Amino acid sequence: RADDDKAFEEIYKRYWKKTFTITYQKINNIEVAKELVQSLFLRIWERRATNNINNLQGYIQTATKNSIINYLASQLVKEKYEKYLTLIQATTSSVESDISYKELKYAIEHALQHLPTKTAAIFRMSRFENLSIKEISIHFNVSEKAVEYHITQSLKTMRLHLKEFLTF
Repeated sequence: RADDDKAFEEIYKRYWKKTFTITYQKINNIEVAKELVQSLFLRIWERRATNNINNLQGYIQTATKNSIINYLASQLVKEKYEKYLTLIQATTSSVESDISYKELKYAIEHALQHLPTKTAAIFRMSRFENLSIKEISIHFNVSEKAVEYHITQSLKTMRLHLKEFLTF
């Protein structure tokens, strides 16, 4: 809390290896494990003034578990989305599907025009370019929370403009 770099460095030295090992065992990807551990310690540092941590080891264990769960959940969503896209692409061979696809694409573009420029750009990067929230936040030099806000706002607008397509 006192912005003591040495104290944070000591916390990092004590816990990073165990945190990394647990994360790697669950994720089985070195780069992702490194990223999750780095994000965890970065959040601890960024929230040092507001966090009231009584049991540091327990806090780190819980935060690690939550990071792993969130990552695995996002991977499941990604896999489902990819399967859904594969299914949609397989059915687009018929003329009717082609027309529906074009209508949906036009409706999406039309809905995007109702968004503020930055919000639309963030939505495109998130949904069409598959960039992570962190990558988008770095690109726009804004917080991850700001990116999440823009995505949430764009999804609300998209739902409103695409409600006729949501029934299928």
